[in-house]
Amino acid sequence: MSNNTNDDFRQKLKNFAEDVQKKASHCTNEEATKQSLVLPFFELLGYDTRDPREFAPEYIADPSGKKKVDYVILRNEKPIIALECKANHCSHKDFVAGRGQLQAYFQSEVTIKMGILTDGVIYEFYADSDHLNMMDLEAFWTLDLNDIVQGQQIEESVLERLQSFQKSTFNPEELRAEAKKMRSLQNFVKQIEELFQNPSEDFVRLLVQKQALTQQTPTEEDKKLVKKAFDVFLKERCKSLGSEYSEEDEENPNSVEEEELLRGVLVNGRFFSSVRVAFRENGLPDNEHQKFRKELKKEGSSVYEKANGEKFHFETIEAHELKKLVSQEFCSIGTVVFDKERRYQAKITNRGTLQTLDEQKEGVPFSLAAELLNKNNHNGWSNFWHVNYKGQEISLSELRAIAAESLKKI
Repeated sequence: MSNNTNDDFRQKLKNFAEDVQKKASHCTNEEATKQSLVLPFFELLGYDTRDPREFAPEYIADPSGKKKVDYVILRNEKPIIALECKANHCSHKDFVAGRGQLQAYFQSEVTIKMGILTDGVIYEFYADSDHLNMMDLEAFWTLDLNDIVQGQQIEESVLERLQSFQKSTFNPEELRAEAKKMRSLQNFVKQIEELFQNPSEDFVRLLVQKQALTQQTPTEEDKKLVKKAFDVFLKERCKSLGSEYSEEDEENPNSVEEEELLRGVLVNGRFFSSVRVAFRENGLPDNEHQKFRKELKKEGSSVYEKANGEKFHFETIEAHELKKLVSQEFCSIGTVVFDKERRYQAKITNRGTLQTLDEQKEGVPFSLAAELLNKNNHNGWSNFWHVNYKGQEISLSELRAIAAESLKKI
């Protein structure tokens, strides 16, 4: 596909996501969600939602006539995609119930190759990559249109995935193998995350043996060293990629991840920097954190219950903005901050802002850094402003992390 075609679809997707975000709060029931959010999404992908020969509503999915799916997409008069819709802003429990309904449709209609569950903003894509005609328990891909609005640039992988689902390009026969690859990739990432958080004995033994050429059993000190090695590797890797991605990802002050980092969550009394991290570290399904995050953002506190009845109490916490850092005595009014090259210096004001030492410019870390660098935005917390803290030069973001860490001891 040509770059011009890619750029055209990217812009259409961006415009569509922005339109959905404006309409979503007004879609208070399932029918409004379908008409205003879901059907336009599939029209974007090239489907004729007004032709029942191609896009059939209330499709009977079993001989008894008891099971109906909201929509099916047909090819050669056979259903190939089942679509289950839930009302936007429905509860997490109601959204999860839709997965069971999709599973039933998979078993009833052997020609169905993909199931999609959506509330008009979040789309979960399912296949039968483990067992033929039995829907996988986990989605092979999840699309959140809010992430597209928040991001500066839509990732190529998102464009490619959506374009493969377009009417003109979708190949149901190739989906099963592709879904299996994507789920394998997700599992690899989870395993790497687990190794990063808690290196297994086998993994540590492999590294120790390669270095020492011995068969010795890894010690606890070896495990700590391997975990530290992960930290060093990731920091160095981020540095090497920093110049490539700084303007697209790290400088976006409105991203969902940055918003969560500004607050963080308490889960059963433990602090986590984001809902995503909390889900992973507590062994919760990674493909459910986006839906739960919306509910938590709206309510401020919520409970996630696993199938075995174990409950996790989530609660958002206050932002560690400059005012908060001052009140907790991690810095003080008048503290001077600076960029690494010492080209710019500013002081913390009693208003919780930064003011240049010549008092000509003032703003929060994001906006002031952007103004000084003559950019639309810049992540002043992580990539610009630094401060002296206990004899060390650290970024404001690192200072905020230190403050957040203190919550664990409360």
